[in-house]
Amino acid sequence: MDILIVDDNINNLRLLSAILEEKGYQVRKVTNSKFALKTVALAPPDLILLDINMPEFDGYEVCRYLKAGDRTQDIPIIFLSAFSQPQQKREAFQVGGVDYITKPLQVEEVLARVKHQQMLYQYKLECQQANREAHLLRTIAIARARQPDRQSFAKVALASVCQTLHWDVGEIWAVRGTFLAIEDATYSSQNHLMEFVRQSRTRTFELHRDVPASIWKCNQPEWVGDLDKARTIPFFRSSTAIRAGLTSALAVPICFEQELWGILLLYCQAQQNLARCEIDGLEAVAACLSSFWVRARP
Repeated sequence: MDILIVDDNINNLRLLSAILEEKGYQVRKVTNSKFALKTVALAPPDLILLDINMPEFDGYEVCRYLKAGDRTQDIPIIFLSAFSQPQQKREAFQVGGVDYITKPLQVEEVLARVKHQQMLYQYKLECQQANREAHLLRTIAIARARQPDRQSFAKVALASVCQTLHWDVGEIWAVRGTFLAIEDATYSSQNHLMEFVRQSRTRTFELHRDVPASIWKCNQPEWVGDLDKARTIPFFRSSTAIRAGLTSALAVPICFEQELWGILLLYCQAQQNLARCEIDGLEAVAACLSSFWVRARP
């Protein structure tokens, strides 16, 4: 979780950052309101700890400004203040604050209130992910009913996965005897990814030699958070992918009644921690693909 602390008191900044960094939070620090607004505009944090009593713009004004912006209105703000009177707290909530911590700061209180916001933040991310997955499955269900053939459906499904779940490259590989050959591919608009996909179209892989056994033997997804650590697995083409700016990959088997029909292979440029629920959603997509393939089989 990325936290921005805004306080003109250097001692408070040091204390708060030490408390939070010790617990593994990513912390940024600024000492005045103007720089705080510039910092948030460049890279919005996940949470702001905002002192009220500052020169130029006080914390209330900063909060009002952020709540008026489309990109910043949903950032939770915890106010920091030496004032404990009801009117100060009331105004803090009226301008859009989510919590209020009274100085002098107590370590346990700070951690508890930040932890609460972290839980809400995580819940928000999970809800957003669930909504994306639901939208994706609806799109694929409609495409399944409308597309006339396997190739058309694969193209629509792959594009929907990459656009909705923010993958940079998507490929569908089909089993051809003991080999894998590419069925379709899509990529985001960056030109340097075009060459990676072009090379993919010329490749085949021996299923039992070039692909992790977890996929072809156990029908389990294979997540590679760092492609540099998967250079010994030919199917992931780590060296070529890294040169194209890709850092992570996920391979999801496309199976029907325990038989492997193909693999959905996805790449992204940003390293990320993939949640189990995201993999579950992609397995549902793979199941839709497999059922269409079975239906379309001559």
